[in-house]
Amino acid sequence: MSPFTPDNIGEIFGSDAADTEDAARLYTFFISNDSYHNVRAPNPICLVVGQKGIGKTALMRVSALDDQRNRFPSIFIRGSRILAAAEAGGSGSATIGKFRTVIEDALLSQVAEGIAKEAASALKVPEGVGSFLGRLTALGTSIATSQNEALKNAAAKASPWLLDKIPAVNVYIDDTDVDWDGSKAAASQVNRLIQSCFQISADSDGDVRFKISIRSDLFNSLSVTSDIIDKVQSGVVRVRWTVDEIFRVIAKRIAIYEGREYDDEEVDRLPQEAVFQRFFTPYFEERFRYAGAWENAPMRQVLLSFVRQRPRDLIGLCRLAAKEAESSGTIIDTRALHDVIPIYCQNRFNDTVVEFSNELPDVQKLLNEMRPSDRKDNKKATSIKKHYYTHDQLIAKINAIKGNLSLRFSYANVPASSAELAEFLFRINFLVASRTDSNGFVERMYYDFADRRLREVRLGQWDWEVHMAYRWAIQRDSDAVWKELN
Repeated sequence: MSPFTPDNIGEIFGSDAADTEDAARLYTFFISNDSYHNVRAPNPICLVVGQKGIGKTALMRVSALDDQRNRFPSIFIRGSRILAAAEAGGSGSATIGKFRTVIEDALLSQVAEGIAKEAASALKVPEGVGSFLGRLTALGTSIATSQNEALKNAAAKASPWLLDKIPAVNVYIDDTDVDWDGSKAAASQVNRLIQSCFQISADSDGDVRFKISIRSDLFNSLSVTSDIIDKVQSGVVRVRWTVDEIFRVIAKRIAIYEGREYDDEEVDRLPQEAVFQRFFTPYFEERFRYAGAWENAPMRQVLLSFVRQRPRDLIGLCRLAAKEAESSGTIIDTRALHDVIPIYCQNRFNDTVVEFSNELPDVQKLLNEMRPSDRKDNKKATSIKKHYYTHDQLIAKINAIKGNLSLRFSYANVPASSAELAEFLFRINFLVASRTDSNGFVERMYYDFADRRLREVRLGQWDWEVHMAYRWAIQRDSDAVWKELN
């Protein structure tokens, strides 16, 4: 009998997106790491940078919840709300001054809405349309959307007083990239938003602290087109997870679902297999029984091979496999995981195309052209692993692709070089850098963890392999991937 039902899969593994997760559950689920501690630092401007699904929103929401618990003033605003208000009623791009006004108005509106909600809770007064609380909430909304000129003028007078009376405040601005389309105009709007926050923070001597989430492709565009990034460089936090941390995130979610105690420090000391045995075994087969290199491998090893260091990857794979297992009346066994792998890989491929087509319009064509060719090892005249490349082989592959495609980044005026495209594929986690030592140990490195070793990669001192999350999507014959693993 399957431990899964259509209703409990989300309860066991959690939501795909932090936006839709209950705040209390999200706080309980969360496992802090170095990225979280860096965001909590009191920098005047903190840019929370990361790829889609890496947990930027979760990190920001949990940090705001910690502010509440510590009774530290904080405000959470949707960046899309600020951008829309700045553009309302104007022609062309909004000026930095207009953005500043909109941000200050949004802060005031958040306070007004907060007062309404707090009063409703304390006084137990219904927030009816005709009530004072309803009108106060409407006041905040009107200010934020600039619907009323008189309110706008009043807010302009009140905002300096508000900012002067609050000793320090964290302002979280999430979803700045909802309308990011790769254009210079869209990047310019976000640039002005950051500039405005910088000015407000500077005028308050750093007492108004902004924490702004921004997608990595948009950040990369701003890095080469805007001077504001240099001014806030010390506050740039790249959100990154190790695969081990992501594994323990799922363990914690299972423990919470079952109502079991989970001590972060205690579990962190346990090896992965012990964590799997303690939390995963009621829901997962212990070994992967399929033929090939993974025959009889630990199930956790196979699962983690498909994770691109984003928590959403493992959550999505577990949810897919659980649905398959539920329909078959089993736990997540070899068959259930095997059957959903092509679907999972196609989903990751589609996500990547959507995420990075603004930065590289022909990213889908590039990834499809990275499907393996019938390469042979000239020395041994035998087939070699087709998803693996030496650095020279990768550059040769990209050179051949460039012969058929004109590949240009949206923020560049010239075609991309082969070295730039190789680094792009590395940066989006399509490629993983790898090398094997004399004892046969394979070391793998992701872009987000390259840091000082990035120079080694650029000098061609690492080999490459296509991440497992994409192989079934780019290869026409999906069975051929299993044969290669044999």
